Amino acid sequence: MALGLGIDTVNGSSGTSVVTSSVTTTAGSTIIVGFRFFGTFTSVTDSKGNTWTQIGTQLSLSDGTEFRVYYNDNNGASAGLRGSSHTFTGTAGSAYCSIIVVEGTGTSASPSLDVAGRQEDSASPFTSPGVATTVADTFLVSFVFMPDGTNPTTTVASPFTKLSEWNQTSGDGLNAASAYRIVSATGTYNSSWTATAGTSAGVTISAHKVAAGGATQAWAPRSIFYNKIRRPGSLG
Repeated sequence: MALGLGIDTVNGSSGTSVVTSSVTTTAGSTIIVGFRFFGTFTSVTDSKGNTWTQIGTQLSLSDGTEFRVYYNDNNGASAGLRGSSHTFTGTAGSAYCSIIVVEGTGTSASPSLDVAGRQEDSASPFTSPGVATTVADTFLVSFVFMPDGTNPTTTVASPFTKLSEWNQTSGDGLNAASAYRIVSATGTYNSSWTATAGTSAGVTISAHKVAAGGATQAWAPRSIFYNKIRRPGSLG
């Protein structure tokens, strides 16, 4: 199977836990989850009982929020780990959090992760670190987390394609967006974001390898799912 895009979804909550909309994931895929929160991290889980591996370490942003990135590979042997009615949940010790999910299909399960990086950038365009891939065919995923209260609309530089975006007009650290790119040659890659507001941003990038025998480009249609939960007094 060639590399391609599965589902992408994002959600935010004014509580201590946030859950995505229900989506249908694909057997054999890799799912990458970004979770942004205040306070102490509790967990990232999903409704299918997958085991999640953290990418890198937790990063603290200058606005007082934290974020983590996780992934899970599934080689199709356990069909129950993918499928319909699939939701993702992030939980933390303090109120206000957001979760963002991207699925890559045709990825390796041994494991898929090749290289990854993340940083907070204090000047626009907001860029991730450059990551040097070790295999030719990879699925690249980038998340951007903007400071609370800025309510930006983000744009990602080509050839990345922007996916879901969450805008919380009243702040509380819920601004987040995702993007992806499929490449067919080894190289050093980064993602670059601009925003209509904000003076800093946390940006992540991870590269996930193609499954053995897989081709490179499969531009599958994507589906965007999102919920918007408003807290009392919110303009969003």
